[in-house]
Amino acid sequence: FISKPAAFVSCVISGKDTIFVDRINRSRDKDEWAMYTGRYGSSTGSEPCPELVLCPTGRTSMLSYGKPMRCKPVTLSTTGNCAIPDGCVVLSAPASEAGHLATLSHGGKLKVMLDVDMPGVRSRDIAEMVGGRPLILSEGKPLDTMGELAHLPQLHPRTAVGYSSDRRYLTLMVVDGRSEQSSGMTGRELADAMSEAGCTEALNLDGGGSSSLYTTRDGTVNVPSDGRERKVSNGIGIIRTGN
Repeated sequence: FISKPAAFVSCVISGKDTIFVDRINRSRDKDEWAMYTGRYGSSTGSEPCPELVLCPTGRTSMLSYGKPMRCKPVTLSTTGNCAIPDGCVVLSAPASEAGHLATLSHGGKLKVMLDVDMPGVRSRDIAEMVGGRPLILSEGKPLDTMGELAHLPQLHPRTAVGYSSDRRYLTLMVVDGRSEQSSGMTGRELADAMSEAGCTEALNLDGGGSSSLYTTRDGTVNVPSDGRERKVSNGIGIIRTGN
């Protein structure tokens, strides 16, 4: 299922108080809320700001989509770069929200949950998901994406995923570029290529030096523009089962 960008929402709930978090395990702007887990590192790396350590108290001890994690506030800090204790999460707030976070720190048990905001999709039914931007095909028509990202009107290596109208066929496409052999594609050219491949819905994924296609039989089958595979945090993998 391919949906519009910004479909993923995370929140912290304390009674009737809901905080929508802007970033998960990513550095934030000064006016944003962020949440950090041990996967991010040993500390948040933030500038001085209010940060609250939350430790799980219920059966669910990992932050996951559609499964509420009950927590208790442990430590409130304002010095920044808060340590992330094993098994805990850290809620990092803008300086203007110091009072709000202080109230949460005395609020007893809290509930932390990641959720998705997509019509007709329940987060508990999602087994795997990956983010991308922007949508380039919808209902068989290329979308106007030139204002979405600065590099889309330019020629670059590209990666995209899409499916046919009956959802029977999935297409993964990697386009080389930045070399004498291949100049790459614009976002519109990528949309046209996905349409020609039989897709009616398609999403642009991370491109540039991250564009890489690997199979267990042949290894890397394209020519990454970095000269080698780039280290990235996610991807799409397909495993064949049975005969």
